[in-house]
Amino acid sequence: TLNGGTDYTVANAAISAIYYSKAATPLSFPQWFAFSPTLTNVTEGSGTKAARFTILGGKTLITKGSFTLGAGSSIGGVVAVSYPVTISGTGINSEGHVGYGTATDSGNAVYPINCYNAGTTTFQLVAHNKSAGGNYTVTNGGSDRVTTTIPFTFGSGDSFGWTSIAEIA
Repeated sequence: TLNGGTDYTVANAAISAIYYSKAATPLSFPQWFAFSPTLTNVTEGSGTKAARFTILGGKTLITKGSFTLGAGSSIGGVVAVSYPVTISGTGINSEGHVGYGTATDSGNAVYPINCYNAGTTTFQLVAHNKSAGGNYTVTNGGSDRVTTTIPFTFGSGDSFGWTSIAEIA
């Protein structure tokens, strides 16, 4: 499957000007592609979403993205983000942890978050828990997943962002 993100479209027609490059970064070939991930349990409203991806060596997918809540935006459960392509359920992905990020309580604080696989098409955002001693910990358990009130109560102007790395199927 050919995926050019949202920056490029592929016509349903024969490809006539075929070129092949063995270079890792061919001249004038874009290295990052925009895409519009599905945000599970997020009502986007007038929020702002931006995301992009790149593929290294044909098998390593890197995504970067963010969402800022606006008027009519809300979070209604555990937040999950879709990948632009299907990833492998084995190898580096089988460990669960595939990335990191932040959740920003606008004007108040920034909280660290992690990304954990939720299958071969999405990952979930998981908040770090602050212990009584002031240390942050994270587990791949249900109680610390990013939701309406974890790690804080989300409202307009608040945001979350991520960087994920996964092996492509």
